[in-house]
This record gives sequence, C-alpha cells and structure tokens, in this order.
Amino acid sequence: MTIVAARPALWRHQAEALAFLASVYQDGRRAAALHIDMGGGKTRIVVEHVAQRAYRRVLVVCPKSVATVWKAEVAQWWPRSDTPIVLDLSHGAVSRRAQELGLYTDRPNMPVLIAITNYDAFWREPLRSAILRARFELVVYDESHRLKMPGGKASLFAAYLRDRIPQRLALTGTPMPHSPLDIYAQYRALDISVFGRSFAAFRSRYAVMGGYEGRQVVGFRNLDDLARRVATIAYRVAPEQLDKPPATDTARYCYLEPQAARIYHELEEELVAEVEAGTITAANALVKLLRLQQVTSGVVRTEGGQEAQVSTAKREALAEVLEDLSPTEPVVVFCRFRSDLDTVHNVARALGRASLELSGRRNELRVWQEGKAPILAAQMQAGSLGVSMVRARYAVFYSLGYSLGDYQQARARLVRPGQQRGVTFIHLLVRGTVDEHVYQALEAKADVVEHVLRLLKQRG
Repeated sequence: MTIVAARPALWRHQAEALAFLASVYQDGRRAAALHIDMGGGKTRIVVEHVAQRAYRRVLVVCPKSVATVWKAEVAQWWPRSDTPIVLDLSHGAVSRRAQELGLYTDRPNMPVLIAITNYDAFWREPLRSAILRARFELVVYDESHRLKMPGGKASLFAAYLRDRIPQRLALTGTPMPHSPLDIYAQYRALDISVFGRSFAAFRSRYAVMGGYEGRQVVGFRNLDDLARRVATIAYRVAPEQLDKPPATDTARYCYLEPQAARIYHELEEELVAEVEAGTITAANALVKLLRLQQVTSGVVRTEGGQEAQVSTAKREALAEVLEDLSPTEPVVVFCRFRSDLDTVHNVARALGRASLELSGRRNELRVWQEGKAPILAAQMQAGSLGVSMVRARYAVFYSLGYSLGDYQQARARLVRPGQQRGVTFIHLLVRGTVDEHVYQALEAKADVVEHVLRLLKQRG
C-alpha cells in the first residue's frame, strides 16, 4: 500500500506511545491507556495506530466540542493513500445520527470508517443499538475520565461495550482528576482483569471509609499497588517530559442553538448587504463585527441597551475544556467582552473552582500569580506588555478580538522567559460564524477586519 510522504516527524513521546501500543497488542492484551496531557498530540498517535493496525471500523467517543477536531486531524494525519470515511455523529437528533451510522455500516466492502460521537449521546437509543450493530473493531475513549462515575449511563454502556468491541483505548491527561477512585470505571471499560468487576471491592481495597455510618471516603491506602496495576496497560508522560514545540494551537467547536443562529444570520445578512452597497468599509465595520461576535459569545444587546443571553454553546464548550484539566491546573481564559469575563467566573463557580480577573474593572493578576486560584479571566487589552502569565501552560481564547497585535501580545504573556513547559492555546469557535474567519485571519497574520469582510462578502 502506498504511504503518503512529507509529513512532520512524530514527537519523541508520540513514537514511544505508538511502540507501547504495538507491544500491548502483540502481547495479546486487548486494552491500553495513554495518559498524556492535553496538547500532547494524542489524536495523531491514535490515527497512526489505526493505520498501522489496519482497523476497518473505529468508534471514537469524546467531548462534543472535540468531535470536529478529530475529523480535521484524521484528515491531516492519515498516513496512507486511502481515504477513510469520517462520520461526525456529535450533533443533531440521536435518531438521525443512528440512521447515518447505519447507512455506512450496512454497506459491504466499505473503506475504513471512523465514527465520532460524544459521551452524552453514544449510550442513548437508537444510537446505542446502531453502535452495537456496527461491529466496531476498536473503541477510543478520548478524555476517558468522563467515564469515572461507575453508575453513570455512559460508564455503564462503556462497560457493556468492553465485551463487544475487541480492542479498547483510553486517552486522558487526568485519569484521576478528583480521587484515586476515579480510575475504576475507566479501567472497567478497558480490561476487567486489572481491578475486577466490583466497585465495592475496589473501594474497600483502596479507600479508607469513615464518617456517618462509615459511608464516607476519608482517606486512601494501597496506592502503590493501585499505581502498579494502572501502569500494566498505561503509557504515561509527565507534563515536563512532553516533547513538543514551545506553543501548540487547537480549536474546540460548538454550534449556536436555533434561535441564536437565526439572530446571528439576520445580523450577518444585514452586514453583507451593507458591504455590497459600499456603506460598510474596513474603517467603519468594527461595531457591526463586534455585534456578530457578541452573539457567538451568547449575548445580544436589546434596543434598551440591556444585554440578553441567547446562547450557552460557548459557555458549555469552556466547561468541557476545564473539566478535562485537573481542578488545580492554572488556566488563563482570554476574553473580548465583559459579559465573557462574567461567564468565565460562572463556569468556574459551577465546577467548584476559584477564579480571578485581569481587566479594566479588576486587577487580581498578582493574587493569581501567587497561586490563590487556578483560573484567570483576562481581558486581552488589559495589562502592560510586561505582564507575565507563565504560571499557566494552558490558555483558552473564549473570544477573539480584531487586533492581531492584541492577540500576539496575549500569547506572549505565556510564551516568554520563565515558561518551563510547552503552552497549549485552545480557541473556542462557533461553527459557520465570524469566529472561524477571525481565527483564520489571526493564523495568517492578516489584517483581521479586511479579511473577515472579504470572506463575508464572498459568502453573501
């Protein structure tokens, strides 16, 4: 089979992870885990592994905002000349997703199929039955700590799939985000021989119970044994051992709800008409463009000047990102609007995490630098050029401005002298909106406003 050449070399830890997976399956084991932090290139490892092992049908279960990333990265990293079919089954009615999956899995002599769905849906009927009929050869659980609740419906269905899909692979940088007990349900979905079938027995072995009627976990024991068992099927890379560039970028995508989408498209059509009429130019377009961007952030301004929430899509995407990181992991969330800053604090509060702010209304940077809270909501324009945020190795762009200079300055606050680890920049983008145009312009270092207006006019 012809191999496609001229692709970037694997990072060292990616090559080591591939070798580990090969050894696991050569030894006759049917499950493995890659414990590699976000931004460590886990997706490429899986794509290379699927191609090397010549799997024909692969199921990927991931957070909803990651599904589009998987689709793009399969296309980017697929190492062979054949082109796999990649189904994004993370949006729309569950019945429609099940029907789409059935259209492909019922075909004879089908090319490689990689079906991508999300944790909130893959256990629901009729998608559940469609997955069982599809005869997948490998299931990949991306951010597998989403399965940590032993009694959760997603976790129970993953355990059911264990004996119905021959090979299983879990990916996460935080296998035990809250306690050592978080590992049980993930490994139950992978290999029952590691910790057995009983969560009660697992908890009895590794937890110290106390409190009211002895039902509360008050401590842990036998953790050396737990770590040894976890390692039997896991490849772990510590953050400081990641072989990656000083900065990597990734995007998380979401979709506006129907009402918000209607509002957005009405505003966009109005702007396109004015651009075509010549009344809107790069010099006077900023206010109109900011209105579009506010909608993608979930807010519209009423005729009375009040702000009203119309969408929670991006808020939910931010919550997904933070849930996939350790509760103590420092994160900077860059925002364009004050309402975005408020959203960051609300999301952090809902997750039980403390947050601070750097903006025109609050300057709590020093308190954050001292480690008093993991999350910093930062207005991109706030602070001087000398501001250092090297405490964090993760930054989320909740919303993007129209200034290339502001964007580059925000990045430079993390990638600067004193930063000891590779930085991952995560961009939250609403599909089919100005968000994608702005991100594209910033990546190309183009004039953002002119670039966006040109693309909007082409769409119109």
